[in-house]
Amino acid sequence: MIMYRKITAIAAILLSAFTLTAQNNISGKIVTSDGQPAAQVNIELKGLNKTCISNQDGYFEIKNIANGKYDLIVSFVGLQTQQKTLALSN
Repeated sequence: MIMYRKITAIAAILLSAFTLTAQNNISGKIVTSDGQPAAQVNIELKGLNKTCISNQDGYFEIKNIANGKYDLIVSFVGLQTQQKTLALSN
């Protein structure tokens, strides 16, 4: 019975720690200078191993990002690379 209580207490502490860690999602639409959707564009959060590619309508989403300040880099062959700083918080 004592072992069961320890495991339950540890699980409760881990669950609390997990829920206290804020997670965010970044989503948006990439368009060209003339307003057309840009498909297959690379979107990267600099310093993290988080990347994605925009879909055929230019939309993208990067999930499960902790609060903090990040550089979002948008690049594609033939288009000028863009970089914006984002501050995420809940």
